[in-house]
Order: sequence, then C-alpha cells, then structure tokens
Amino acid sequence: MSEPRVGRSERLYRLLLGIFPPRFRELYGSDAAELFLDRLKEACVVGAWSVAWLWVKTIPNMVVHGALERLSEIGRRSDGPELST
Repeated sequence: MSEPRVGRSERLYRLLLGIFPPRFRELYGSDAAELFLDRLKEACVVGAWSVAWLWVKTIPNMVVHGALERLSEIGRRSDGPELST
C-alpha cells in the first residue's frame, strides 16, 4: 500500500476517533492511532485483502465502542450526588 493510501487510512481512522468523547480522545487517541497504523503497516505487507479485513473489523469496533463511551460519559454526567436517607 502506498504512502498516500496509508495517509488516507490514517485520516479516516482519526475521523472515526471523533465518535469517542473528547476526554477519551485526549487520553487514548494518539496511542490508538499509533496502534492502528502499526496494524495497517503489517496488513499492507500481507496484501489488499488483509487491509480490507482490518477495516471490516475496525469500523464496527469504533462505532460500537465510541457509542458506548459516549453513553457512559452521559451516565457519569447525569449521576448526581447520592442522597442518604
């Protein structure tokens, strides 16, 4: 896979990171992108089908876990102080 394609893949992955809440991205976004790029480079050595399979696994994973993180964040914000009786 050529450098422009790797660059496009990286941009797409970083776009998908936008599904996650800002705080999550601040804490883990760079590490997640670095891990993805490592996996992408390994897949590129194997071939186009390997790259396609990486995306088939990555996109649903990002959508599901990004949504779950957002819901979790909403839950944390809506939890007020516990009232004792």
